[in-house]
Amino acid sequence: MPPTLITDTMSTTREPKTPPKKTRSRTQVGFDTDFFKALAEPVRQKIVMILLTQGRLNIQEISDQLVQDRSVVSRHLTTLKLAGFVKSYKVQRYTEYELDGQGVISKLERLLSQLKNCCPPPDKDSGCN
Repeated sequence: MPPTLITDTMSTTREPKTPPKKTRSRTQVGFDTDFFKALAEPVRQKIVMILLTQGRLNIQEISDQLVQDRSVVSRHLTTLKLAGFVKSYKVQRYTEYELDGQGVISKLERLLSQLKNCCPPPDKDSGCN
């Protein structure tokens, strides 16, 4: 019996396992989803509370109050910064972070305005609460 030739059935080009995500722009969604995603993580909520109560701090001062390493805290701060929650300042060798109060207020006011336009309060005569 002649030997059987074994061929490689794997092609050199592979299809992606999952299709690429379809991303929506902020204008399509109607509000800033990054803002809400930033608040969805409990560690980021703790960071926001720390900055709210203690003011401007550097990464080491923030990470001393959390169980996460500085590198993890740094990534969370980057997410919060990109979402408009915090501002950063370079002070000598360190970067300090503080809440961007005016930015947060602006985003919340924009959301409130959109909700008022989308979902007006019920008429007093309709009997709905």
